[in-house]
Amino acid sequence: MTIKEVELEIGVPRATIRYYEKEKLIAPQRGGNGYREYSETDVETLKQIIIMRKLGMSVSDIANVFEGTQSLAGAAGRNVIQLQQEIEELRGAIRLCKRIQEHQEELAAFDTEFYWAQIHQEETKGNRFLNITGDVVQVEKKLVWKYFDLADEEGNLLYNLREAVLRVLGLCVFLGIVEMVLNREAGIRPFLTGFSFPLVTVLIYSAWELPLYFLAKRHAGLAGKLRKVGRWICILLFVAIVVFAVVYQLI
Repeated sequence: MTIKEVELEIGVPRATIRYYEKEKLIAPQRGGNGYREYSETDVETLKQIIIMRKLGMSVSDIANVFEGTQSLAGAAGRNVIQLQQEIEELRGAIRLCKRIQEHQEELAAFDTEFYWAQIHQEETKGNRFLNITGDVVQVEKKLVWKYFDLADEEGNLLYNLREAVLRVLGLCVFLGIVEMVLNREAGIRPFLTGFSFPLVTVLIYSAWELPLYFLAKRHAGLAGKLRKVGRWICILLFVAIVVFAVVYQLI
């Protein structure tokens, strides 16, 4: 079967199937045309993986089951414990949400201190609520993208990162070819010399900018000035390297 046929049969996108292949949960053979060919056994395995994933089992536990280092029953037992923990995290939230619903609470008259105390009391008893540490990670990630001018004020990416990386690599390849032309030599050394110009500049710029992100949390004004200085240094450095390379070859 082709991957398209497998997609239609099991109802998951090919990206998911490729991911399971990357994790070495399945290993379809390649036909004479070089394309993957999925056997009935591969499809059966994929269905087993999807069942276990939908039950909440981790990819690592599934891999252990297939490798025989853990029984299916053992993996299911571990998963039961994890699911029970998640249920406990939600139980207190459900109870308080029901209270808000039953009392027809409105924000204008919302008793913040009461609910704050209720959550604290439940947590003291050992009951848990949703872990909000992930919110901090998401906020920090958006701030980093925004700081590097990769996102707007809302944290939405302004660029396709894959395309941006490909453009940088394209520039590296172009300068590698230019260096070979200037050297009048088709070899790996002149190509790598030209290829490294923009790459080194990007790495230097990143090494300069990243510490400034943390400095900006305490001294925003100073970080802003140093950031502008860093940009000009990198631009001048890149131009100087290119000019030097061209002049050196002409001499």
